[in-house]
Amino acid sequence: MITLIFLASIIQTTTVKVNYVQNPPHLDGYVDSVWNKADSIFNFHQFEPDYGKIPHFKTVVKFLQDKSNLYILAIGYTGDEKPRASASSTEDRITIFLDPFFSHQEAYFFTVTAGGSHYDGIVSDNGNRWNMSWEGYWFHKSKVFPHKYVVEIKIPFRSIRYSKTENRWGLQVKRYIPQYFETDYWILPRRTEEYQVSNFGILRGINPASSGLGIEFYPVGIIKSEKYDDANPNQSLKFGLDFTWNVTSDIIINTTFKPDFAQIEADPFALNLSKFERYLRERRPFFVEANEIFKPVRSNFDGIFNPFSIFYSRRIGKKLPDGTEIPIDFGSKLTYKSTTWQFGAMSVYTEGKHYTLDTLYYEPPALWNVLRVKIMPFEKSIAGFMMASKHVNFPDSSENYINFEFDGHMNTGPHSIIYQFAHSSPYNQRGGNGANLAYTYISDTWIGGIGTSWVGKHLDFSSTGYMDVEPGKRLVASFGRLSYFPEGKIFKSTNAVYTGINRDIHDPINEYTIGMFNNLEFRSGYFLGLSFSRGNTYDLGKNVRSLWYHLEIGKDRGNFTYGTWNNFNKGWNYNRHIYAWQGNGGIWSDFPITDEISGNLSGRYWIEFDTTGKILDVYTSVRPSLSWQIARDKRLTLSSEIIPVRTDTWKVNEGRVGLKFVYNFRPKSRIYLVWNEHFVKNGNTYKSDERIMAFKVRWAIPF
Repeated sequence: MITLIFLASIIQTTTVKVNYVQNPPHLDGYVDSVWNKADSIFNFHQFEPDYGKIPHFKTVVKFLQDKSNLYILAIGYTGDEKPRASASSTEDRITIFLDPFFSHQEAYFFTVTAGGSHYDGIVSDNGNRWNMSWEGYWFHKSKVFPHKYVVEIKIPFRSIRYSKTENRWGLQVKRYIPQYFETDYWILPRRTEEYQVSNFGILRGINPASSGLGIEFYPVGIIKSEKYDDANPNQSLKFGLDFTWNVTSDIIINTTFKPDFAQIEADPFALNLSKFERYLRERRPFFVEANEIFKPVRSNFDGIFNPFSIFYSRRIGKKLPDGTEIPIDFGSKLTYKSTTWQFGAMSVYTEGKHYTLDTLYYEPPALWNVLRVKIMPFEKSIAGFMMASKHVNFPDSSENYINFEFDGHMNTGPHSIIYQFAHSSPYNQRGGNGANLAYTYISDTWIGGIGTSWVGKHLDFSSTGYMDVEPGKRLVASFGRLSYFPEGKIFKSTNAVYTGINRDIHDPINEYTIGMFNNLEFRSGYFLGLSFSRGNTYDLGKNVRSLWYHLEIGKDRGNFTYGTWNNFNKGWNYNRHIYAWQGNGGIWSDFPITDEISGNLSGRYWIEFDTTGKILDVYTSVRPSLSWQIARDKRLTLSSEIIPVRTDTWKVNEGRVGLKFVYNFRPKSRIYLVWNEHFVKNGNTYKSDERIMAFKVRWAIPF
């Protein structure tokens, strides 16, 4: 009898059953009687700040389904306190993680706050990679009561991918209680494995029978006005069409015709003092959809494994030097996911484009192709292949570029091996090769790793990817200790040392680095980080000593968060080709003003010194913004960017102001109203050299 009770308790804490109902619950924030038929989970444990202890408040989560939808009820009790439900501050919230293929590698997550805000995305590579840009077609409702809040969620089966042969889904539930900075989990993960999908519990007995054709049309209409320099404004009315077809529960085709992504959000200013081009984040919907398939594997140990990026989507439809963008004529993407492997194929055709700088230039049309295959042969393990190509059509000739890679990640307990081999075939040049290999060990107490990379002389995948490496060899190792404190002001400390050796193929000597890293996290939400390294750098025909210092401090939990980070290093300034000190850093702050209005202030700085230590120039970027949550589905944001520069005296050479209104009138459907204007100093006055105004509607129509 004792054995049976023990086994029953294990099943109760690691599995939950989905019961079928003919008449599903109505999403209104009230607990209907139909929920009495549902199985429930309620045994939660603290992850932070007091690992393993009983949560301050009880949480109950239930699951039901009909033939087309999964229904979730979450009740977050708050004792004698009122739930936090202010749109401008940190709210009580519940997050549901679902692994519908029972793959132990990838999961959807759905977050709903007490006040009704919602977020979703995909966590992949067993918790090492996040795709916050994924947007699902699902419904939710929350309601606040004096001593609890209720969240109801409806997820149509046709809106997500799942295995038809598997009646078990991976499941994890997370709750955040802001007044105690507390994170609770249903299945308590190891401290260093918070988001590992392989540690999830089980949602059993699920049996989808999705209805509908699995087709979604997204008509897109854009009214846009563009003005550059002194040219007359160019007004345009454009229509595009995005199309998604869920061929089966695990195969999806995404297609876009004549897309115009408009300038919904401008890239922030940054001064680049390194030898490599600046990396820009992808924001365009077609490219962020299912982009987790096309990413290389990565490690959760920063700095040990730095994979090559043979595909960089910002190369497609890039912005030209005169400010205009290369038009995309057509794009299509097919992706497949199953329990043991994934496949992705994408083709995009860009039109030719004339542009004027000092003379007339021509960017020829091009066909871009990407192919990706990932298999998961064992739990916590991945092996993959990716190919990226570009075919350029000039009026009298053509050029072909083909790049590919093999990569993988093998995990067993705290041990991991990550690898990557890449090959490039630039047009009319010799092909090149490169490789990355790393071993890491991460336990609750110790962390360590060693990584090496080799970049061949002719490796060049800049045609389709992002290059931030030079030919040569690299070896890096790190070792450290994690310490958790059950009581007192300090919650966690991380202390590590690291060393590295680098040898560029054209350099006559090795470059070395040795350093240390220290970080403290406090229960009150404050943090403090200190780092130091020294070594040598060989470049521009000289071998010089390099020094690097880093300090970060702030508060990242609570309604009012803020922080600063600062880096100072002595080495090569590739902007001026001198050996000197340089500094960069910034500040950030998020704060509530009213229950609906919040503010944000962020800033960056870059300081250039000469060889004697005298300041040459100081560049700054100040980005204040105000956000008004008119309703949970309507937001108005006023933002600006001011770029002061100090040479002999302070002056403002340029700036930007923007206004963005977003109305999310139904799932995956939005109205945008955008105004972005860039100003530059012209003598004693400022003039606008770029103005973009757009009204954009994207409407999801499912069948």
